Parts: sequence; C-alpha cells; structure tokens
Amino acid sequence: MALVVKDRVQEVTTTTGTGTVTLAGAVTGFQDFSVIGDGNTTYYAIISGSDWEVGIGTYTASGTTLSRDTILESSNAGSAITLSGTSNVFCTYPAEKAIYTDASDVLNTTEINLSTLKIDGATSGTITLQAPAVAGTNTLTIPAVTGNVLTDGAALPAIDGSALTNLPKEIKAWVNYNQVGDTVNSSYNVSSVTDNSTGNFTVNFTSSFSDTNYLALSGAGYVNNNRGGSFTGQDGVNNDLTKTTSACQFKSCIASSANSNANNPYDLYINNIIFME
Repeated sequence: MALVVKDRVQEVTTTTGTGTVTLAGAVTGFQDFSVIGDGNTTYYAIISGSDWEVGIGTYTASGTTLSRDTILESSNAGSAITLSGTSNVFCTYPAEKAIYTDASDVLNTTEINLSTLKIDGATSGTITLQAPAVAGTNTLTIPAVTGNVLTDGAALPAIDGSALTNLPKEIKAWVNYNQVGDTVNSSYNVSSVTDNSTGNFTVNFTSSFSDTNYLALSGAGYVNNNRGGSFTGQDGVNNDLTKTTSACQFKSCIASSANSNANNPYDLYINNIIFME
C-alpha cells in the first residue's frame, strides 16, 4: 500500500506497552487517522508523558489501530517507548525523511528514485550531477524507453541515441585496419573486419545503418617509400563489392608501374575508413 501524509491528524490512545496502538478519537480541531486510508502507511509521532517516539506505522480501519512498524527516533535510544496512561498520536514529517534545499539551493537528499521523478513547469534550465563526497561510481542510468522527441510528457530516447531522428549527417562508424596482420587497431561501431582475400576485406557494423546510401571515406598506406601511392575503396568499375546496412566490402591496391589498378589487389598496412549517414 501507499505511504500517505495528511495535515492536522491527531488522536489519543489509552494503549499501554510497546505494541500496536488502538486509536480512541481525534483531538479537537484535528482529523482522525481514517484519512490515511486502510492499509496505508504514514509517518507518526507519539507523546506519552515525557517520552516520545517518531516512526512509520500502518493504519488499519478494522479496530482503528496504528502499528509501530519502524522506529526512526525516540527518547528510548531509538527503540519503541513504553506507553502509559493517555498518549497523543499524530502525523508528522520526520527530519530523516525530509527533502529540502540548503542555503545554496542544493538538495539535501543522497538518492532519488528516477522512476517517479518528474521535473515540470520550466521552459529551460540545467540539471547538474555533482560527484559524491565519498569514493564510488558517479553514474546516471536511464532505462531504454520508446520515444524520439523530448516534448511535454514525452519519454527520453534510448541513451545511445539510436532513437533520435532528424539529426544532421554525422560519423556513425570508423575503423583503422591493418590487413597485413589482419588487425583492427581501433574502431567505433565496428564489430569485426573479415579478411576475404588479398586486398579484399569486409567491415562489419555493430549497429546497422538505416539504408545503404551511407558515405564511406577511405585512406590507405603501405608504409614503404618504394611502393608509391596506395588506395582502398569501393570498386565503381566492376561493381562487384557487397554493400549492405550491416557490412561494407572493400578492395585495396598500390599504385606503381607494375601494380596500378584494382584488378591487382594488395594487402595494406593502413586502411582508415570513416562511415557517415
């Protein structure tokens, strides 16, 4: 059930001991605990003589009782006090559970449940996440949700940006590949490179492109002054290389008098390729 806090709720009780209290009616000018709702929990305080107790309790309509589930503070060293005579029981807002800003407008709480957090009313502004004062990770985790536009009441898009639309063209993948050693030196959004044959390889993407009209920009080198210029790219003459949304095939060669076209392939040490969409 829910935790409910209401204004001006106070009753008396003649219950004794440290257990559940039976409520005996509202104090003049106050509401009774029925406004909390049957089965709901609430923050309460009890005054019994010079003893006091603050805690979390559950209201039960049958028998009009309030259980003392969790003791937050008390005059009995944090344990339940022993009631005697007539005591007063009322709703309160414990300091341990209060959320407020200090003189510098910094929220005092150390943890907020983001599943129920709603920030509303402002047309612009900034949310700043400060590092904790103690050692540990400082990570904001947003679950994957449906939606691609931030509007009033809309959900956040996937944190990797995959659900965002209407963005300008940008780099979606790149790779630095050494075919001589069949080694991927570094990459982004590239799951692997397949060495098909001499001067022929396929770049496989981790996340696929939306269509096959993406742009591939390449640069190559052999690291040998006697080899002349080097080239890596798609073959626009023979048109025999595969280009899909999940992979792109390339040929490479070196431009010299003895080996000057794409029909004479060569493995190159440096194949730098950028993919844009």
